[in-house]
Amino acid sequence: MTRKHAPVNLPPGAEAIDLGQAVLSCLTLEGTATIRAHPVRPAAFFTDAHRTIYDTIATMADRGEPVDAHTLVDTLRRAGHLDAIGGAAAIAAMIENPLAACMPSSLPDYIRRLEDYGTRREALARAHDLAAHLQNGHQRRELIAEAEALAAALRGAESQDPAPTITTDGDTLHPFYEDPRQCARAIC
Repeated sequence: MTRKHAPVNLPPGAEAIDLGQAVLSCLTLEGTATIRAHPVRPAAFFTDAHRTIYDTIATMADRGEPVDAHTLVDTLRRAGHLDAIGGAAAIAAMIENPLAACMPSSLPDYIRRLEDYGTRREALARAHDLAAHLQNGHQRRELIAEAEALAAALRGAESQDPAPTITTDGDTLHPFYEDPRQCARAIC
């Protein structure tokens, strides 16, 4: 009797795509200073197109070039990547997508969530590799090392300082920190 395995649904599905679009849209609209202030691991993005867009705007920001939709499209075109990401229409659609609307005050939380989804995808890929190695007779020492590396990667992602949550009090935005020392470092 053969056992059928349910297909593996990688997290994050559509939400990570929308989060990626929201982060990219916000970074593109806010420009160079925001890109420098809020770095993202390219692997956190779900699609190759989003990774290419992020790599492009991060490189532009590192060079001190202005970043906006027009300069992004032009830079992607000159690099030969515009067609690969879906053309200028993809950039316009990303910026105009209502699900990708991102207020700059929400950007740290969006990036934290996007990074979390990326870490989960990476962990799932490592877990699949580990399962395959278990079935293929790898040495016990190698399996333990792989399992420990997977656990360490997950512990590392869990221990990162989360971005402050923005709470509203009437018309004023206040960062909320679990530890008051974080507030002092952020000059509340």
